[in-house]
Amino acid sequence: MNRIKVLLILASLFLLNLSFALYGQSELLDRDILEKIAGEISGKLCYEHIRDLSVFNRWYGSDDMEKAALQVAAKAKKYHLQDAHLEKFRVDSETYYWMQKPWLAWNCTFGELRMVKPHSKLIASYEANGPCVLVYSRDADVEAEVVYVGKGTELRDYEGKNVRGKIVLASGDPWDASEIAMNKMGAAGLLSGLGMDQMGYSSNTVFQMRMKPWNQDRNRLSTFGFSLSANQARSILSLLNTGEKVILQAKVKAEVREHGYHQGVVATIRGTTYPDEEIIMTAHLDHPRPGAHDNNSGCAVLLEIARALNVLIERRIIEPPQRTLRFYWNPHVWGCDMLFSTYPELLSRTIAGINVDCVGLDQTKISSELLVGLPPYSRASFLQDVFNNILDYLVQNNNVEAGTLNYRPKTIDQDGTRNVFNGRAVPFFGYSDHIFFNSGNIRIPAAMINEQPPGSHHSQNDKIELLDPTQLKRVAFLVASAAYSIASSGPEESYGLIDEIYHRGRGRLEREMKIAKSILRDGEEKNIGLAYKSAKNLVIQGFKREFQALASTGLFIKGDKKASSYLAENLKEYQKFESDCLSVILRLYQSKCARLNIKTQEAPLSEEELILRKIVPSLNKELKGMYGILNEYPEEKYQMPDSHLDNPSYYELFNLMDGCRNMLDIFLAVQAEALSADYQPLSFKETMMFLEQLKEAGVIFFKN
Repeated sequence: MNRIKVLLILASLFLLNLSFALYGQSELLDRDILEKIAGEISGKLCYEHIRDLSVFNRWYGSDDMEKAALQVAAKAKKYHLQDAHLEKFRVDSETYYWMQKPWLAWNCTFGELRMVKPHSKLIASYEANGPCVLVYSRDADVEAEVVYVGKGTELRDYEGKNVRGKIVLASGDPWDASEIAMNKMGAAGLLSGLGMDQMGYSSNTVFQMRMKPWNQDRNRLSTFGFSLSANQARSILSLLNTGEKVILQAKVKAEVREHGYHQGVVATIRGTTYPDEEIIMTAHLDHPRPGAHDNNSGCAVLLEIARALNVLIERRIIEPPQRTLRFYWNPHVWGCDMLFSTYPELLSRTIAGINVDCVGLDQTKISSELLVGLPPYSRASFLQDVFNNILDYLVQNNNVEAGTLNYRPKTIDQDGTRNVFNGRAVPFFGYSDHIFFNSGNIRIPAAMINEQPPGSHHSQNDKIELLDPTQLKRVAFLVASAAYSIASSGPEESYGLIDEIYHRGRGRLEREMKIAKSILRDGEEKNIGLAYKSAKNLVIQGFKREFQALASTGLFIKGDKKASSYLAENLKEYQKFESDCLSVILRLYQSKCARLNIKTQEAPLSEEELILRKIVPSLNKELKGMYGILNEYPEEKYQMPDSHLDNPSYYELFNLMDGCRNMLDIFLAVQAEALSADYQPLSFKETMMFLEQLKEAGVIFFKN
């Protein structure tokens, strides 16, 4: 009996050791460190930061924007961050920060819209709903009749209607409607009822909108305007349709600050070994009250990351980072252009960016998911797989009940939900401040942390009640862990990072091999040569991306011979893998041609490709940052039409223009990325039109 017991004990120990071997650590950071970071971060503190910021109506350059910035700076100092201070950037109608001319500063302190006839009623109050006063309204005290003009964005909308001295009700964009109603037709003011003319659409949401601050010649200033919900606008229209004469009284106290400032806050946790290498975390500070999700949530997450990491460092629970962590609460869209054009030395110091914009939703109240928008393929680097690694940990930590002993405790806040974690990494997508860093003339890989679909942004309904302390904690943990992992990696840690990127890269390449095979299998006799060309290009471009990502780990090796040799071995393995993949594609093409009874041959360059091959574009080094996405540079500076850069394929065309690649190389890279990331591909005509626009704007020039 004793002998049997001994054997059972030995067998149990063997199985226990086997289980530990099977569940070996795959995280880049030690789980002990991950648990310490998760243990310190408080989602409820994030929630309270959001509550504190939500009292401010934070339009660019307003008094409330400065109050919010000062509050963030004070908290950063309270948490012992280094060099925590307010930055103020001058803004007027002429000043550019590289390719960004920021919107004018504006301040509002009072706004009320009342119905006088046919009955008395308070319709809108700035104190109650900040978005209700149109941005760039000025002081007003007007009592006037209301006239409905449909969309109000074209002169024909006003035919047969006398609007001079009256208040216009329009369903179109107030920016365009204000130009005609006030500046051309002499209306006293504007009521914007977006959505009121859409059948079946019902909403009480009031969106923040802008009116023009003056006419084209700048000899007539804006008056006032109110943004109404679709339901509010329809109630006024229903009175007009019954023949009632509607008289409203509008009172506004507001000023357009033609010579103003935009505010931001900067603070750091200084690195020890490589202090001149920095990871920057950004979150835009502006937007109307309450703005809980957009983007008080991002601002709060940055504050909590800074507090938690500094506490852990000061208490010697974790080591100080080797690299500097920079926190920037910025003016949206142009804040990074402002900071880096003012302090250009930061460009060479910044190795990665993380932008946090709209996070922390209770995913059971709004069916959303957390997205990590990865850098575009042109900026392939270590950053994407650092996030992939920690994202996997979060999923394992919070979503799997069976066999999760090694992933306890879950990342849950005491005051939050116990929801599962719904999040994933996705290809690059735009419309926030990470675009600046990934741009071709900045070349800093940056990720975007965001939730889709969003809540009710830019309106009075963007409320704190939609947020969840647990989700805020998880986002803060994700970003803090990614930033700390990058900041703390040196030669010793580079081995794990090389392995991470190599093996995940192989997975991405295998996926693209599957796409390439399907392209060949679906090819028909008349286009099989082009199908082979497309499949082969997809594989070649995929390997170029993965070589670049893997080589980026050289930043952490710092000349260590063993680590350098290990990196070289993995790069060599990729070379062998590429040769094998291209051989597979070729054999599949040959097999397909044999079945079709046609001769195999490489498709020659087309006339269009020959044209592209002769063009070598180079960027104007004086014009850095974004072009055409979230800026008005083409139209404002050169009166050009919209450049349609909302398609990431255009963005990548621009990013790859380095003065070395010809346009055919760039075009092929972008076509492969569109195929892999499911972007809209570009035609030759679209590419040439974009090139000519960039050249005409002086953003690029062609090398001889």
